[in-house]
Amino acid sequence: MSQERINSTKGNILVVDDTPANLNILTEILSRKGYKVRLAPSGKLALRSIEFAPPDLILLDIMMPEMDGYQVCKILKASEKTKDIPIIFISALYEVLDKMKAFSLGGVDYITKPFEVEEVLVRIENQLSIRRLSQQLHEENLRLQQEIQVRQYAEEALRQSAITLRHQNLVLMELARNQSLHQGNLKIALQEITEATAETINVERVSIWLYDETNTKLQCLDLFEQTLKQHSAGIELVNIDYPTYFQSLTQEQLIAADDAHTDPRTQEFSEFYLTPLGIMSMLDAPIRLGGQTVGVLCNEQVGNPRHWTAEDQNFARSIADLVSLILEAGERERAETALRISEEKFALAFQCSPVAIAIVTFPEGRYVEVNDSFCRDTGYPRETVIGYTDSELNLIVNQEEDVQLKQLLHEVGAVRDLEFQRRTQSGTIRTVLLSAELIDLGKQLCGLYVSQDITERKQAEEALRQSEAREREKAKQLELTLNQLKSTQSQLIQTEKMSSLGQMVAGLAHEINNPVSFISGNLTYAHRYFQDLLSLIQLYQKTYPNRTPEIENLEEEIDLNFVVEDLLKLIHSMQIGADRMYDIVRSLRSFYRLDESDLKPVDIHQGIDDTLLILKHRLKANGKRPEIKVVKEYGEVPAVACYPNQLNQVFMNLLSNAIDALEQESLVIPTITIRTSVSSEFSNLNSEVEQPPETQHSKIAVIRIADSGSGMSEEVRQQIFTPFFTTKPVGSGTGLGLSISYQIVVEKHGGKLSCISAPGKGTEFIVEVPINTKLSSES
Repeated sequence: MSQERINSTKGNILVVDDTPANLNILTEILSRKGYKVRLAPSGKLALRSIEFAPPDLILLDIMMPEMDGYQVCKILKASEKTKDIPIIFISALYEVLDKMKAFSLGGVDYITKPFEVEEVLVRIENQLSIRRLSQQLHEENLRLQQEIQVRQYAEEALRQSAITLRHQNLVLMELARNQSLHQGNLKIALQEITEATAETINVERVSIWLYDETNTKLQCLDLFEQTLKQHSAGIELVNIDYPTYFQSLTQEQLIAADDAHTDPRTQEFSEFYLTPLGIMSMLDAPIRLGGQTVGVLCNEQVGNPRHWTAEDQNFARSIADLVSLILEAGERERAETALRISEEKFALAFQCSPVAIAIVTFPEGRYVEVNDSFCRDTGYPRETVIGYTDSELNLIVNQEEDVQLKQLLHEVGAVRDLEFQRRTQSGTIRTVLLSAELIDLGKQLCGLYVSQDITERKQAEEALRQSEAREREKAKQLELTLNQLKSTQSQLIQTEKMSSLGQMVAGLAHEINNPVSFISGNLTYAHRYFQDLLSLIQLYQKTYPNRTPEIENLEEEIDLNFVVEDLLKLIHSMQIGADRMYDIVRSLRSFYRLDESDLKPVDIHQGIDDTLLILKHRLKANGKRPEIKVVKEYGEVPAVACYPNQLNQVFMNLLSNAIDALEQESLVIPTITIRTSVSSEFSNLNSEVEQPPETQHSKIAVIRIADSGSGMSEEVRQQIFTPFFTTKPVGSGTGLGLSISYQIVVEKHGGKLSCISAPGKGTEFIVEVPINTKLSSES
């Protein structure tokens, strides 16, 4: 155990003696036992030491110079600070008179010299124990006195609280019995409440505020100022100006701000509201209705700050609840009034409604009430209907409809605009438009049925539908006729164009053919004459090798060798050009064949080649694409009995469309592939296309024209043979090319025209024509 712990346990002793030997002896005795010893060689020094740090016990010598032990003891006992310190006198005197004096001055014990160690220790320990017990007793007495005082304060507070509570309860009871609070005049009721509140809790200002319809601001309905004894209203507080306060109203049960200027919930009011009015404390109780904060009761202390007691806070809450009850009663009264008015309006509307309305029990279906329109529509008087069901009144026409209606009402609770058949008293079947909904009438579940007779409307709608159907059929026939007329007109125009073009081509062919024949015929003689002249020149050069300078200069100037070589090429090129012109004229005459109006056996390969020759300029490369490659895979196809001019027109349309499909830029080399073959029967492609009529034929010529273009969708493919249908821009096509081609192949030749296409896979047209068809030329 440390020395400090020992000292604090054994005690602090001051030894006062003018004899050093005595001081040393006592110091040795006491220190050995663990006491903390302080020494003072005189009375004055002892007083100073005691003043600085009072000891637990004093050993005081009586006989000392200047100031003896009695004087020191007298001074110590006279001081409130040191009077309780135990003093043991030390002296060699043993007379009774001295001891009596020592005890009378306040000494607690007496030790004689020379010292007996055990006696000294026992007496010291005894006095220290007595001092400790005395101190404990003193502290216990103080504690008991404090408890008594606290209990007295608590009893007084409870007594005052009981008085306050009795008073507040009396005020609340008087307010609850006050008739003015229940007569519906909210203004008078609030004035009564604010006055009673201000007087009861002795506060200067009491006000009641309610939220507006938007819940964004508080409006003061009544403010009572006790000193002035006056009421006012109309002040507004906007939530965006005081967000913390408004949030606290919603979240907290009560706002008790003893210092409203520093309380975080109310300090927003300090500058513009509290300071100008001298308000120091606020006690605000939210007014709640239906779980929502609808307002606030505000108590404001003016002058000095105020601590709001529990009684104050409970009373404020009670007053706020009272205001809530008054508001709830007002709301209930308004709701009851509105309900009564609504019921009166419903009853009036129920009876005066032009549509039939009935109330029936559910699911039994017995009529509770019906209006005049229901009686008019069914033919039954009201007294005959009430208490009966549809089955008993024979109103049901279709039992399944009635079961379905009740099932829908049971599952959904309401049906809207359900067509329903109903039998009247006279037996007439009427159609009604029925709406129904389940409602509660007291404790009875009922169905509210609203029906409107739509029999005449249904009849009119049916007549209108039939009329519209007839008109649609007429319009369809007119559209079909118009399309046929347009198609016929376009075909006539196309035929006339072809005829005019053929006549022009025939004239041009005749006019071009003569000079071409003249040029072609003379080129043979020109070539022979040139060869003769060339032989003569070569003979001259051989016979006269030494030419004159003039001849050599001219020969060098005209570059005789180049002229000879180039002239031969020139004559050859002229011959090729003449032959080309001859082929074009022949192709034009062959393509248009105006003199061939009957079926004739024709080489279809020649017709395809002639068409390609006419379209050759379109096959060449342009700015958008490279040259179109034409792949011809001709089979062994005999001459086909056909109308050459018309079949050439089909080839022209199909090849032109293929070229159009290849005009777009593509990474693939644009290619047109033409295949011909012979088949024993028609293909079954394109089921939507009409099958050819029965004809007498042996075999079928098949011409396939395919392109490597972008192809077409199935929707477009199914419409390509429809007159006037086109996918080209406006002005770029008539939409008749494929339609006319279809008629030429199918109707004129008894064949079949089909199409195979898909997006990204190109398009292929298949022309199938009987090789030896026995059709009248009149067809």
